[in-house]
Amino acid sequence: STGILSGSARGVRITRVTVKNVYGTQEVAPGETFHFDANGAVDVTYTDCTADSDDGGSTATGFSANGSTSVSWNGCVAKNMGHGMGFTHALCAIVSYVNCRAYLNGYNGFNTEVSYDVSYSGCQSGGKAQEYASNPIYTTEQALGNGQKGFMCYGSRNVRFIGVNAEGNGDAGLKIVSATTPFAQASDVISIIGGQLTNNTGKGLYVDSGQTSVFIDPNLVVTGNT
Repeated sequence: STGILSGSARGVRITRVTVKNVYGTQEVAPGETFHFDANGAVDVTYTDCTADSDDGGSTATGFSANGSTSVSWNGCVAKNMGHGMGFTHALCAIVSYVNCRAYLNGYNGFNTEVSYDVSYSGCQSGGKAQEYASNPIYTTEQALGNGQKGFMCYGSRNVRFIGVNAEGNGDAGLKIVSATTPFAQASDVISIIGGQLTNNTGKGLYVDSGQTSVFIDPNLVVTGNT
């Protein structure tokens, strides 16, 4: 099931919408469901939208796009997904994320699969709550990491990570690997420009063998990872 579906549509604008508690049981089909999904769509923009699970129920993924072209997420938040991703897309082209945040999700914060021309700018995956004061939602310095990778690149090409931060996630901060059957291909032309990959339970940055043309800015900060 899906909270809001943009299916085979063009020119969709969704602004300041919150979708909560869409039931799901896995991070992959058949149990993966979506709070927001663009499927076979063109020119879709999400602005200041939120996918949230706040009732303690079983949820899957926040924002998804599949087989779509020209999709952007601006200032969106995905949090508390029980099983799935904060943000994910597959078999897409011309997709961008600007100032989006993913935290406390069961699997990856941000996930790109077998797609082309992908940009992440100023996005945050994981992190921790305020250092000096608590509030009714989070305790002081509560870890807000996602269960697996902060950012995952799975066989996508021409991908830019610009000033992204991944902190306190359950696996690598940023992982770049090849896709396997049925769309077997290496990740290619990957640029990592600035940003911080810190205190993740796994490598800060993991680039699997066989990936091609991975460019790493010397200003990238990688520290405190295990």
